[in-house]
Amino acid sequence: MFTTHTHVYEQVVQFMHQYQMVLSGERVLVGVSGGIDSVVLLHLLHALRHKLDIELHIAHLNHQFRGDEAKRDADFVRRLAQQLKIPCTIESSNVPAVIRQQKLSPQDAARQVRYRFFDTVAERTHSHKIATAHHADDQAETVLIGLIRGVGLHGLGGIQPVLNENIIRPLLTTSRADIKAFAQAENIDFVVDSSNSSRKYLRNAVRLDVLPLLQEQFSPAIVTRLTRYAQIFQEDAFFIDKIAVRLYRKICQESPGGIQLDLELFSQQDVTIQRAVLYKAFEALTGVRHELHTGHVRSVIRLFTCQTTGKQLSLPRKTMASRSYNIGYLQKRTNRSPLKEAVSPVVLAVPGRTEFDAILIETEILTEKADEFRMRQSRDTQDVIEQGVDYDRLAGPLLVRFRLPGDRFHPLGMSGKKRVKKFFIDRKVPRNKRHIIPFFVDTQGIVWIVGYEIDERVKLSSHTTRILCCRVYQKQSTTT
Repeated sequence: MFTTHTHVYEQVVQFMHQYQMVLSGERVLVGVSGGIDSVVLLHLLHALRHKLDIELHIAHLNHQFRGDEAKRDADFVRRLAQQLKIPCTIESSNVPAVIRQQKLSPQDAARQVRYRFFDTVAERTHSHKIATAHHADDQAETVLIGLIRGVGLHGLGGIQPVLNENIIRPLLTTSRADIKAFAQAENIDFVVDSSNSSRKYLRNAVRLDVLPLLQEQFSPAIVTRLTRYAQIFQEDAFFIDKIAVRLYRKICQESPGGIQLDLELFSQQDVTIQRAVLYKAFEALTGVRHELHTGHVRSVIRLFTCQTTGKQLSLPRKTMASRSYNIGYLQKRTNRSPLKEAVSPVVLAVPGRTEFDAILIETEILTEKADEFRMRQSRDTQDVIEQGVDYDRLAGPLLVRFRLPGDRFHPLGMSGKKRVKKFFIDRKVPRNKRHIIPFFVDTQGIVWIVGYEIDERVKLSSHTTRILCCRVYQKQSTTT
């Protein structure tokens, strides 16, 4: 047992008990870099293992940032594990390659790779919890960085004591000064990461310059105050989230292509709930929320609550926001043209069946009067759309394709031709759906924009003797 600074030991015990971080009989994977924070955490958990009835396993990852220094750290952790008789997993990962491939910051790439490593080792070793050495000063730094970057309430809440029910932070209420004093008093060895002194990283600059200045000029207790604010922000965010989750289900519809929002319902909400819904939607789309800052959120809210349609906003993680009339969209940006030119036109079997992209087309030739056809024509549903045209007014083979630049046609009942783009705008067709609407065409031009309108020249009339009946099905809704 430790001889001095027992208040650190007692503080950690109390904090772990408060948040029920571990249960009797569990195995805890401890992330150990070799630095003072993680080594002190390891020693504390090692001293607590009988009291808490837990087993320990050490995990150390070489991020391949610091060459020989990183190898030194791994060797130190290996010797420490042997000294304490704790099983240990040490691996190496090429994080610089991840940075290049995924265009991430060094910190984000390292964090993602490290936590994937922790998850993998935890599964392999049947560990129930993953313990990391985040402490009170880390929490204070995170709050300050959140204010600088303009993050939302969740971001200002900083580091959570327990994340996803399995990641625990036992030192979160313990200050850096207490950790240093504890290590010195107990003669605990550790290694020093030279990159921690580099001010090119924002967190280092906040730790080395901003926090000491605030402590000196304003209050020595600034860390305690900021950690208390973090807890308040976390509690407020939790309460707002409970409300936002219910409304998210009503406002948002998730699909493989992105998220659609009912803007009429969205606009009725308080701006606090609007923000919470957008953060949740961004997280559902990207897996993270911390990269969406308050400036982004304000811009999206302005877009979604104004009356302008057709505008787009670029957002982090290669995503974008747009609106089309009363529908808002959050989607991944792509480099593809919005027009589906890559899908080649297909000649329709007349009569017969034809597959095209995600639809199945059935055609048959009927010899009946136009009025008789209209009387028995099926109503369009979500699964099938039916349309009749004058078969003898068609010119050449009938094809199906997607929209092309410059498309024009003569909408039924109108006085002349119209650009398809203008037709879609007038009909309030959502912008992100226009490129997936099939067009039936012949050698004279557009015959039918599926689900919307036929061309005047192929309309049914009293002179029609043969009707081409076309039915369009979604493939997944069709049985064969």
